[in-house]
Amino acid sequence: MIYNIASCQDMSGEWNGMLQQSEGGAASSYYFTLNLKQKGTVITGTSKVAFVDKPAYFAIMSLEGTFKDDILTISETKIKSENIYDGLEWCLKNAKLKFTIQKDGFCVEGTWSGKTPSGTYCVPGSVKMCKVVPIAVTEPIETFKTQFFYDKNIFAKRFIKFRETFPWQLCEQPNWIQIG
Repeated sequence: MIYNIASCQDMSGEWNGMLQQSEGGAASSYYFTLNLKQKGTVITGTSKVAFVDKPAYFAIMSLEGTFKDDILTISETKIKSENIYDGLEWCLKNAKLKFTIQKDGFCVEGTWSGKTPSGTYCVPGSVKMCKVVPIAVTEPIETFKTQFFYDKNIFAKRFIKFRETFPWQLCEQPNWIQIG
């Protein structure tokens, strides 16, 4: 049996990473942040995108979406605040991102496409963002890592001392999946 941890994951919080744009875009890489709130499968919040080489040029957008079956789908709906070069427009992006658990933290990654507010199609690209989730322990947090292990159909949690945190967490009502 394998524990399906993403089935109960709350996507609320801040996610940070990089947005890549294919050749022909204004830049190849951008800083990208999501601030999400989740209620059921419904996602609301904001995103912020900024040029890596000139972070003073940015846009903050409202967004809406869903999180279901390990897939985060978001659509930016309007630009709330921006600073941009003359002659350029920010893209209102649509993204389909797969939820994964990695050493970086809880991560989402996938592809995006979009249009500017005036209707011009943007050069699409990819995005990867992560959220490090702290764990509650009785010793200083930097000394522990939560680890799950699999042993003869037994799923358990134990704490092991490490220098970094690891973002695993248990659901209140586990969802088990039988494989093999």
